[in-house]
Amino acid sequence: MSIELKSANSVKIGKKFSKKRTSNSYSIDEVSKLLFINKNYLLAIEKGDYSIFPSESFAKAYFKKYQDSVSYTHLR
Repeated sequence: MSIELKSANSVKIGKKFSKKRTSNSYSIDEVSKLLFINKNYLLAIEKGDYSIFPSESFAKAYFKKYQDSVSYTHLR
């Protein structure tokens, strides 16, 4: 990815995702299987580092999918 997508805010949000996941006793592997998202991408989101993604739109789509699951469905 040509644009560095990492900020204090993205790190903060990623930590919230990680905290929610672990507080509900889900491993990164379990979430990866539930959401059909590569665990390296999930870990990147949790670290707030989007440089692993091939494009910004790809990063945003996976972020949104993870956000929705943390907030509303699978990880409640």
